[in-house]
Amino acid sequence: MARFLSPETVIDGNAIYLAWLPLCVILSMLLLFGRHAVLPLILAFTVTNTWFMSLPFRQHLVLVFCQLSKALALIRWLLSSVRQTIRTCG
Repeated sequence: MARFLSPETVIDGNAIYLAWLPLCVILSMLLLFGRHAVLPLILAFTVTNTWFMSLPFRQHLVLVFCQLSKALALIRWLLSSVRQTIRTCG
């Protein structure tokens, strides 16, 4: 579904996705539900990756870690900058 909704372009006959929709979903789920969304996201990506790719267990773990680590780091950075702004203003 995400491939159909993501904007794409074709270069040399290959489809290039301009935005990775699952990353947007991860960020929005984390911003809406906070840390309560982490476990469902891990489970959802594990099931999806297992369904679409036949990888060994360790590679599945690395893939899920790579998919979620950037979003979690971004959220952590945003929250720390907001806290720093609140401390300096008030």
